[in-house]
Amino acid sequence: MVARVVERRPVEEAGPAVGAWLTARRVLATGATTLEAIGRGRLEKHPHVRAQILSRAAARLLSAHGIEIAVSGAPEPGPAILVANHLGYLDPLVITSLWPCAPIAKSEFGKWPLLGSSARSLGVLFVRRGDVLNSARVLRSASRLLDRGVPILNFPEGTTSFGNAVARFRRGIFGLAHIAGVPVIPIALRFPSELCWVGDNWFLPHYLRTAARVTARISVQFGKAMSPDDFGDAETMAEETRRRIHRMLRRS
Repeated sequence: MVARVVERRPVEEAGPAVGAWLTARRVLATGATTLEAIGRGRLEKHPHVRAQILSRAAARLLSAHGIEIAVSGAPEPGPAILVANHLGYLDPLVITSLWPCAPIAKSEFGKWPLLGSSARSLGVLFVRRGDVLNSARVLRSASRLLDRGVPILNFPEGTTSFGNAVARFRRGIFGLAHIAGVPVIPIALRFPSELCWVGDNWFLPHYLRTAARVTARISVQFGKAMSPDDFGDAETMAEETRRRIHRMLRRS
């Protein structure tokens, strides 16, 4: 389970010795949790169970790294498309720890040692940006998962930010909402700036700095479900979803 939120600074730093000890411990925990998840995912074919395995692994990783989550709002049960602003590699872990689902991720992540194979074995869908045929295949796979009742997670900005603005959303996932007849759930993520993975930052140095911190607190706000029947087309729905997430961020 995700650790209980307590009142403290959003990020609690550690001294060099404590930070090195925390980093070593958390790297080992990441490896052990990932290998266990890979083993279970490869033995399990049902997408619901795969999503649950991924959710439990994500919660364990966040807890092991001292990351606490403050949640407001509550998702509705059943198949849906979850849409959030994008701040970095922690985003899918945070949301899947709260709501079992199948994330859509960039194909580059699927090539990462250990983490990529783990994600693939647990039902993560990988899309190549700019490849229309590949995007269509991923959307078809997502549609089949929705038919089986598995929620889909997507970050339609296509890039990360510090959360002070929300870039224009790509409309593909909203077209899928219309075709599948499932609601879109807007989600607003707010991280301390130190946890955001933006621009040309290399993953490994950023992760090691994150692992060296004692604790960090982030917030997640679930908005009200949006029915595709209330919007004339995918473009209109994409823009209204973006606006709602932006308003939630401004109010938080």
